Amino acid sequence: MEWVSPPLRFRRVGIPSCYLRWAALSLFTTGLVTNVRDAALRRTLLSAGAQLDVRLIMLSHLESTVSTGFAVAAERGGPPHSTFMFSFKIM
Repeated sequence: MEWVSPPLRFRRVGIPSCYLRWAALSLFTTGLVTNVRDAALRRTLLSAGAQLDVRLIMLSHLESTVSTGFAVAAERGGPPHSTFMFSFKIM
């Protein structure tokens, strides 16, 4: 399941050579069950996370997106594992 917020648009954040256009938040969750018919081999896994995308304009023409995210995944009966993500895309 995923939910993406409508972008929050900015009018006056930055300077003429580098300014923000919008920011959007995404929340997601995933579930997976394997070997449904065999209880001895069955695995149940869950994950959840969030991602924030910010669009900015640099040097008046270069559209860029900065994304940061965090997610946690766990298997039933096991410890949770987490990860952090950072991305910078120039278009």
